[in-house]
Amino acid sequence: MSLISGTSWALPTIGVAEIAVEKNTPSFLSSNSVTTLDNPTQQLMQQQLNALSAQIKAQINQASLLQLQTQEMDAKAINSVSFNFTQTEVSIESEPSLINQFANAASQLNPLNSTTNTAESQISYPDYMLFGTLEALNAGNQIQLIPGTNQYSNIYSLDLAINYKLIKTSDQVIVANFIAAGHAGEPTLQNNSTTQIPSNTDALIKQVYTQLSSEVIARLEQQFNESSTVLSSIESSINPTPPNLKQ
Repeated sequence: MSLISGTSWALPTIGVAEIAVEKNTPSFLSSNSVTTLDNPTQQLMQQQLNALSAQIKAQINQASLLQLQTQEMDAKAINSVSFNFTQTEVSIESEPSLINQFANAASQLNPLNSTTNTAESQISYPDYMLFGTLEALNAGNQIQLIPGTNQYSNIYSLDLAINYKLIKTSDQVIVANFIAAGHAGEPTLQNNSTTQIPSNTDALIKQVYTQLSSEVIARLEQQFNESSTVLSSIESSINPTPPNLKQ
């Protein structure tokens, strides 16, 4: 069994939901320059958000920080959960939309349904759920005349921001809330203001996803390394002479 920091504490389990997309997602593009949206690439980025979630799951496995669970929850069971908790952390009931996301994620992650005879005691619940909502997205060009010249700067940019909430399922509380972002760009000089789309947009999208997923993993590492430090401290107080793990 995997351990946290060499202690006897088993790694917590986590489920990663598909990224939710809301209407009227804002763009990063500045209004101070001539801006041209690359709608096909922007739509492609949105359609491939599931690939981003898959990349995050793969990195969670590689980091050996958490145990990734892919079959966690039965939607019916999650819908029956009471969300009337008073906690020092942010309660999930303060954001009603998360309750629906919680239930939807249950349906995504577990093939069980109300027609099965599986007992609720046999359902494996993760310790944590990571929910992401698309916060901002853009793909496009910003073209500006360079002062004192007859040349233009053409900056093609891809930007993506996801608002993540890490929920402790036993308490239904939000224990972490952060925005992770990814960026990729390709600047060029040209003699006119004609929009030019790079031919390597797929590679740029991959760069955005890699940057964003790495930021998510860094935030999870920060969250759970702090937790493991507390657990190690508790264990040390119980057993003041832990074994020398360096041997």
